[in-house]
Amino acid sequence: MIEAPRRSNLRLFANRMTAFPFDLLFRNLRLAGETSLRLGAMVRQYRGVDIGYHRLFSPGAIGLSVPQEVVMRLVFIALLACLVCVMPDRSRAEPSVAEFTPPPFGSYRFISDQVMGGVSEGEARIEEEAGARYLRLTGTVSTANRGGFLQARVDLETPLPGTALGVVLRVRGTGGRYFVHLRTRGTVLPWQYYQAGFEVTSDWQEVRIPFTAFVASGALLRDTPDPASVTSLAAVAYGRDHVADLAFQWVGLY
Repeated sequence: MIEAPRRSNLRLFANRMTAFPFDLLFRNLRLAGETSLRLGAMVRQYRGVDIGYHRLFSPGAIGLSVPQEVVMRLVFIALLACLVCVMPDRSRAEPSVAEFTPPPFGSYRFISDQVMGGVSEGEARIEEEAGARYLRLTGTVSTANRGGFLQARVDLETPLPGTALGVVLRVRGTGGRYFVHLRTRGTVLPWQYYQAGFEVTSDWQEVRIPFTAFVASGALLRDTPDPASVTSLAAVAYGRDHVADLAFQWVGLY
């Protein structure tokens, strides 16, 4: 039978946690440069401001007397553990840019804003023309109910080479502007991604999108994605009311 810890043990633990050198730990982490600086700023800000953790976790409610600063430090430990888990794993073998082969079309899955209450409707299917297969994303995009997207996403089983400069696509369609969304090991939350746009016409054209053109969806992400940390790629109709029709091939990298 596991006994509950005594209050004296909790007090000793709290004192040790208060003395822990969190600033040094954050500086020594090999996170992406801007992310590390932002985490340091968050720590300094939260240490000097009452951010209301007592509303989320109140030790007094269960008869314990633990300083609020200790509760905040415990929350930061949990955050730190999450960050370590999503840091790029450089130990896995990376293909060269020339060796990389995009995932097969059958690996793509269709996602719409209905997962978050939107009303956009569509589909993604595999089509073939002159012996060449491609993915076709069609439907009606609606921004009602705070929605506004249709996408065909593929998860990567192997990492992209860190030396890659960008992605090469072959596209055609109607409706003007579409997007590529990337997710990485750093996009922990469902609404985080990197986005880059491209224009389509009724004729097939090759489009090269550098990784430096991708814009982060939020301030907590690094400015541009690290190609070796990319975990998925999606062709997306997004952000405006329109009828989507996009033919799409991920040709490779450059």
